[in-house]
Amino acid sequence: MKNHARVWPEGLFRVWLGALLFAASAALAPAFAQAAPEKPLWAHLASDIATDPAVTFGVLPNGMRYALMQNRLPPGAVSMRLALDFGSLHEADDERGLAHFIEHMAFNGSRNVAEGEMVRILERLGLAFGADTNAQTSQTHTTYKLDLPNAGDELIGESLMLLREVASELTFDAEAIERERGVVLAEHRQGDTFARRRAEQQLEFLIPGAYAASRMPIGDAQVIATAKRETFVSLYECYYRPERAVLVIVGDIDVKVIEAEIASRFGDWTGRGAPGAEPDLGYMPGVREPAASAFTQPEGGDSIAVYSLSGFEDMADTTENRRDSNLLSFATGAMNRRFARLANGEAPPFRSAGLSSSDVLEAADVASGSVAVTPESWKPGLQALEQEWRRALLHGFTADEIAEQVASLRTSVANGAQRESTRTTGQLVDQLTRSVLDDQVFATPSSGLARFEGWAREATPEAVQEVFRQWLGIRTPLFFMASSVPRPGVEEEIVAAWKESAAVAVTAPAGRSATPFAYTDFGRPGVVVRDTRLADIDTRTLTFANNVRLNIKRTGFQKNVVQVSVRVGGGELALPEKPFGLDSLMSAYAGGGLVKHSDDDLRNVLSGRAVQSGFQASATAFGGSYNTTPADLLLQLQVAAAYLTAPGYRPDAERRWRQGVVLSWPRFDSDPAAVLRTRGMRILASGDKRFGSDPDDGAVSRSFTELRGYLEPLLRTGAIEIAIVGDVEEEAAIRAVARTFGALPQREAVSTLHRSDRPVTFRRERAPLTLTHTGEPAQAIANVYWPVDIDPDADPQAARVVSVLASVMRLKVIERVREALGASYSPSAGASLSSVYPGWGYLSAGTQVKPEDADRVILALESISAELRAGGISADEFQRAITPALEQLPRNSTSNGYWLSLIAQAQGRPDQMARGMLPAVEASVRTVTIADLVAAANRWLKPEAALEVRVLPAAAAP
Repeated sequence: MKNHARVWPEGLFRVWLGALLFAASAALAPAFAQAAPEKPLWAHLASDIATDPAVTFGVLPNGMRYALMQNRLPPGAVSMRLALDFGSLHEADDERGLAHFIEHMAFNGSRNVAEGEMVRILERLGLAFGADTNAQTSQTHTTYKLDLPNAGDELIGESLMLLREVASELTFDAEAIERERGVVLAEHRQGDTFARRRAEQQLEFLIPGAYAASRMPIGDAQVIATAKRETFVSLYECYYRPERAVLVIVGDIDVKVIEAEIASRFGDWTGRGAPGAEPDLGYMPGVREPAASAFTQPEGGDSIAVYSLSGFEDMADTTENRRDSNLLSFATGAMNRRFARLANGEAPPFRSAGLSSSDVLEAADVASGSVAVTPESWKPGLQALEQEWRRALLHGFTADEIAEQVASLRTSVANGAQRESTRTTGQLVDQLTRSVLDDQVFATPSSGLARFEGWAREATPEAVQEVFRQWLGIRTPLFFMASSVPRPGVEEEIVAAWKESAAVAVTAPAGRSATPFAYTDFGRPGVVVRDTRLADIDTRTLTFANNVRLNIKRTGFQKNVVQVSVRVGGGELALPEKPFGLDSLMSAYAGGGLVKHSDDDLRNVLSGRAVQSGFQASATAFGGSYNTTPADLLLQLQVAAAYLTAPGYRPDAERRWRQGVVLSWPRFDSDPAAVLRTRGMRILASGDKRFGSDPDDGAVSRSFTELRGYLEPLLRTGAIEIAIVGDVEEEAAIRAVARTFGALPQREAVSTLHRSDRPVTFRRERAPLTLTHTGEPAQAIANVYWPVDIDPDADPQAARVVSVLASVMRLKVIERVREALGASYSPSAGASLSSVYPGWGYLSAGTQVKPEDADRVILALESISAELRAGGISADEFQRAITPALEQLPRNSTSNGYWLSLIAQAQGRPDQMARGMLPAVEASVRTVTIADLVAAANRWLKPEAALEVRVLPAAAAP
């Protein structure tokens, strides 16, 4: 989206519009203009916003653009993006889907790289190749992505060579096209769901006749199935041209050297033949009366969206437009806070709601609102949306509401400015590429802070209301309902309900000032009784007199970022087996807020602070992981400690949890993946309720009263271990923990619950398992499982061998099932091993397929397992499987997330920490041999151990 006066909302509309981007619609006649409108080479050339001076922008004589930026976090990493100004909008009727098909063909043979070899080269470079990993096609662009974890000059040169091959040297071998055709059709089939049909209906209703609505990247199945080689070549030569290309490179590079390399490799690239034309996207929404459209799908959920359309206006990226965009975000943020309070009330009219101003495929600007409802509450939900929306249009916002939004943005922008020098290459390359493709200025975060402070005083309630009325005024409303139950004639009822609501008077909103956080005193600060340093990883470990343990590692990877891990007691392992479902109810625990603050109150209290609420249960601990700043570390720890000592257990949180559980039941059988995830996993675990789901298992009957009775004793005495990693002063962290967790009453010394005393019995019956789903008749899943009885804690080397074996199997599955058979878009293989639940381990391989292909895919998977047992692993396959894992290790050393996971239990589980240290992991991986893999294959991939699982549409099941 290029319009800077519009912002994305949080909530359903964002999901809805994202779905549209992958939908297909009925074909319309192509419309092309002879030339694209003139625009500056780079967005900053036509803006009053200065670009980041660290970026070098350039253009070759042939018109190819490039943007380069040196960044050494992590060291050695280099990321590249080659984007072509060519997407599905450039396709004619008989070409729909071929821009995306050409993206697939980029990995299937070029003038200097044989078919299939490009993927192998990437894997040898340390890249993990997979669906949507290395390329992406949108309506407007095709982008190729290379992320080199440890790139020297030779690897950079080889990567640029591959990108040049993609740009101008693809051969489109006729046989290769036929082999890839099945893969692209499989991707089309995988997305052929009710969600796509719902999006088609929405587009046809909202922007009937718009050219963009008929050009979704996935295309038309008939075109994909029949397109000739000549059509591919023609499109490729028309649109893969230097003047339509931009190369973005960020990482540990010498910019001058890279500039010379780009000139050498791409300077002689010239377009072949006449350039392709630009599509004529001109569209103006017609004058319409209020109207509604309804889509019915039992498992599709219930919601209503309201739209008010106007002509699309593409706006320049300027300081003024960014200011207005932020003012509008204050309005939608304040509105969404109002909606959240309604949804969390005792008799909520809807489950959630939100407002947004955006565009629909750049065909029309749209002011929109949406509500998620229960099947019986659509009318009160819609009317509550109308009245709150109108209340803001008529009466505006309170000073407190806008102050809360300003504080939140100020915190976000200020934190971003402080972190400017420690942004990672992965973050930067995506931000820079997105800004180039969207014609936005790539500015520094610090300049953004200066701009914000320059206009922040102007963010009055009156200014916010003015922008809100401009972009979110309700003109002619159009309604789209998604319903889980048939509602004949509901379209007229929706329009009538809106008009009825519009006659209800609304009053000005009441002011609501923030209250201070109530939990700042937990008693006398704790005293440290043990203080040591682990020299090899420069980590300080301390124990307080009450047995609370603290582990601190100061890093400089991210300025002004602190990550915290809080682990209390034994987690789900400490909860009783009966009554069943207490662990599920724990997901609602944080929603119950605190005794003195509801969950909604906390959002108000914590606005403008980098503090996260929440407290969950993992398999082995209660607690959570939090991202904060040095300035807010104490408050973050106070919030976490308050969830431990003063949970609210509010009934509205329990009600929302139970409602969500019940509303999820229709989706259990809605597609093959859902069936496998719910019924399938429980069957594989021999009925063990800890795995999978079943509406009849009784979990929904649990209550906070029950949970509280079991949980309070666990939280009152459970061992506590805290880890703090990042830009933090050790003494400040110690003082903060001393004032919070260190001040609590005596705790148990360490948690001993690391492994369940109830082993899992993997399904002993080896007869093929066939399950059914009620979803799309062309979709099925074919998987094979082989039980693996390895405890990763007791035998980490055996677990590592199985992991590498799974990587080799994945390579073979992709080559056999995807490339050779063309039976699937994204086949996979993997290993799942558990140190918590004895007996719950397996190797698996499989994919989504057409029902009629399930048997031949199962045969292929079992043939691969036989090949592995027979020693059919080449040195090249071994290298391609193991190199990405080895290349990733150095990046972990500069990741706060890695260090937090490593030292989270440095005192309670020092053995586990030792196994996770990078030298230990690297040494373990490097000792794995092909012989080890073959031995593991013969131990675990025995034919008599294999369990075939098919999930078929109900009509196709035997």
